[in-house]
Amino acid sequence: MGKEQKDQDGSREPRSRDNSKRELIWNIIFLIAAVVYTISPMDIIPDVLGPLGFTDDVLLWAIIVGMGLLKRFRSSREP
Repeated sequence: MGKEQKDQDGSREPRSRDNSKRELIWNIIFLIAAVVYTISPMDIIPDVLGPLGFTDDVLLWAIIVGMGLLKRFRSSREP
């Protein structure tokens, strides 16, 4: 906290802004990967097995939504 780094134009900005950009990029990568996995015919549990085949897709989306809610909860509790 409180550490600053020089930007390309010489101005100083908090390091947390840099971290939020990095988190946004990773979130976008995870979302794209989840969409690709969901529509991909290659699954851990094949979708041809009916409802059982969709459990890995549902579990993946539950993990992603849970991670997003956890981040939002943690950020709302920070002073």
